[in-house]
Amino acid sequence: YPYTSFSDGYLTEEMLDSFLKELKEKELLSDNVLFKFTGGSCFLYDDLYKLFNVIKKYTKNVNLRFHADLMYPENVYQNVLQLFDKLNNDMDICSVKMYITTDYGSDTRYAKHINITSQDIIRRAEEIVSLFGCYQKFQIELKTNINFYTDEKILISSFEKMVDKNCWLVYNPVRHKQYSPSVNQLQNIINLLDNIFETKIVYKREKI
Repeated sequence: YPYTSFSDGYLTEEMLDSFLKELKEKELLSDNVLFKFTGGSCFLYDDLYKLFNVIKKYTKNVNLRFHADLMYPENVYQNVLQLFDKLNNDMDICSVKMYITTDYGSDTRYAKHINITSQDIIRRAEEIVSLFGCYQKFQIELKTNINFYTDEKILISSFEKMVDKNCWLVYNPVRHKQYSPSVNQLQNIINLLDNIFETKIVYKREKI
């Protein structure tokens, strides 16, 4: 879709409606599509349900996926919980997939200007697992970026605490000059995780 259509950085109902209408007319839109909202900013939208209602006009089975790091003021986070509760009770929503970046084992995720720490983010992620992971409609993934500052003991103890909860634990190496782990550090952590947990490769490109 033309980049200029989204150059103001704000997705409107009209843009989404026009886009889905065009897909429908060209028979490119099936009745079982996953709509992915990336970036933490999606939960700062005034009323996400307006977008969901547009989607409902064009497909029978509404499947939603969100990527977020939960770096929000408390009132915004509470709005997220209320939104999830509404989605859970909405019979037109088939599935909700939530992908949360937690970075277990390090304190490198924080929002200094609103005083949100890594532990705040982890607490919120685990609360979402506790509140919604038990529902069939929800699939929650907690993602850890293994980085130079990752403490393997804290990482493993955190995984041990969550491995039997209603969530998926996902990890991969961070790709950043400052934060990338050394090859030896990364290999050591992967070996430890493979020895303790049953692991699977989800994204093959990460194996390199």
